[in-house]
Amino acid sequence: MASMLPRESRLAEVAAVESVASPKRALKKRGQLAIVWRRFCRDRMALLGACIIAVAVVAALFAPLIAPHNPLHIEGAKRMAMPGTPGYLLGADEAGRDILSRLIYGGRVSLVVALVPVVAAAAISILIGLAAGFFGGIVEHAIMRPLDVFFAFPRIILAIALAAALGSGMISVMLALMIGLIPYITRVAYSAVRATKNLYFVEAARSCGARQ
Repeated sequence: MASMLPRESRLAEVAAVESVASPKRALKKRGQLAIVWRRFCRDRMALLGACIIAVAVVAALFAPLIAPHNPLHIEGAKRMAMPGTPGYLLGADEAGRDILSRLIYGGRVSLVVALVPVVAAAAISILIGLAAGFFGGIVEHAIMRPLDVFFAFPRIILAIALAAALGSGMISVMLALMIGLIPYITRVAYSAVRATKNLYFVEAARSCGARQ
């Protein structure tokens, strides 16, 4: 009987450890995306911001169905109409065009100008940042040293200068924003590759014969 007590105590300790570790295992099984989603749902300001963005995106996508008027239609009798005028919730401009309709349709332009440069800059920057961090040496210097020059100028001033040099128009603005973002995103990708490249599991893989 005495010999059974230590065994039972050990089983009790194992059961206690497993009961404590089981929530952690369950949480780990859910994955990182589930953890991020749960934390995001707990942040009220993040939810508010997501709702505002969602409303803006939906309004821009379905602008012909939502806008009460044609944004280019001129109504001389409604010039400078005050907000709250029947049929003109936000009033009208000096040409008699509905401000709410112009605001909804303008969201399309804003979304394009905001998303296209970021996506294009991220695609280019990740590729060249991976190449610079992975190969190193001459490739690293050829990529990173010219980009270091851009860090000497504030990003906004650089974007304004590029837009002025490229000329007027939405395409020029998007190109200026894309070029201004490339150095910063490239630096992040390059630093992540350099940090990962020197970790122990990478060295272990190389020692087992993995290619560089």
